[in-house]
Amino acid sequence: MAHFLGIDAGATKTICVLGTETDVLARAQGGSIKVTRVSEADAEMHLQPILASLVQESGVELKSVSGTCVGLSGFSIPGVARWVRTALASRVGGHLEICGDELIALDAAFHGGRGILAVAGTGSNVVGRTHTGELVRAGGWGPVMSDQGAGARIGLLALRAMFHAHDACEESSLLPAIHAAWGTHAIEELIERGNSIPVVEFSKLAPIVAQAAAEGDAVARSVLQQSGEELADLVLLAMGFMSPPASILEGFGVNKDTRGNAKAGTDAAGGYATNVHGVFAAGDMRRGQSLVVWAIREGRQAARAVDEFLMGYSELPR
Repeated sequence: MAHFLGIDAGATKTICVLGTETDVLARAQGGSIKVTRVSEADAEMHLQPILASLVQESGVELKSVSGTCVGLSGFSIPGVARWVRTALASRVGGHLEICGDELIALDAAFHGGRGILAVAGTGSNVVGRTHTGELVRAGGWGPVMSDQGAGARIGLLALRAMFHAHDACEESSLLPAIHAAWGTHAIEELIERGNSIPVVEFSKLAPIVAQAAAEGDAVARSVLQQSGEELADLVLLAMGFMSPPASILEGFGVNKDTRGNAKAGTDAAGGYATNVHGVFAAGDMRRGQSLVVWAIREGRQAARAVDEFLMGYSELPR
């Protein structure tokens, strides 16, 4: 009987499941093995007992497994994936597949079909799959470059907003709440803690920010508002690279091009007209994700084409 090992390796915790094609035989959970979040020594210390627990509970030796799939937070960072591959290669048998943790979540949500998933935990990532199976991505470049809407960024933004409020002599419940969480009493202690090495786990401040916002704190609410908008912006970016839903085009009987977009030409005569009488397509619906200047241009030209279709002529600019 074939056995398989699945590992969800996040920035905060690692969850493992060992089983057959139909049954789960063992589960185990431990600390993070993402080596940009913890040291290699700590990652090793976290991984070993997790794997040992799986063997003890299932009675299956890991060298006998047929395949292992790891959904890894920070997969795009070469050193993170390299450490995990090296650590597991000597411990497990069979094929070893390592991918981003957002991909295993995407497949769990859409079972290989078309869709977009926003993952926002300690870090964040937005990934989608088109009807042709092509992957589209936005964000996911780590805590310094992106992680919009994620816990770590929310915590850091809250600290910045709190200090700005302090400078402006504005009241915020975040200050005493963060003092209580960090065990500090003075601003100077907060500064020292926030700039310490190794880097503070700012994500642990996210629940504090959420609680303060729920209680009406204006600073906390502005941080969550900004974070939500930033994450939504990533989703909109990813949506731009997705072809239109096939059900819409098929519902109208509109032909599609090889990329799944509405098929329509741009000639002066009959421009933007699809194969269906009276149905026109322009912008992202016709050409796919592109620059806003193209959307403006095609919108103007399509408006003229529709005007000509309805009136027999048009005085609109082309």
